[in-house]
Amino acid sequence: MSQPGPHEGEGLTTAYPFFEQAAGFDLVFRQRALHRGATIGEHRNDKDEIYYVLSGRGELMLDQTRREVGAGDAILTRKGSTHGLKQIGDADLVIVVVYRRPLADGCRG
Repeated sequence: MSQPGPHEGEGLTTAYPFFEQAAGFDLVFRQRALHRGATIGEHRNDKDEIYYVLSGRGELMLDQTRREVGAGDAILTRKGSTHGLKQIGDADLVIVVVYRRPLADGCRG
């Protein structure tokens, strides 16, 4: 599904959700392609989250520190941290994003 960069990011991305319809499953497991110049806007996390880079290159900002990331990099962002990600280079930046989704009643069962 094509959509703007999350968290008021720039450019276009394509999201590929997996297991969205799995009853009682509290993990979000999503692949996202950031197309040329696209960003995930800088934001403060309300949960722990993992980004795993499948391909392409990006510039990660994590708690005011910037660094380049690429295929094989795993990034852990903790609840309360601030982060953003920008696609750089010629190829799409393709990541997998994993985090716990609160169940509707707030219980983890």
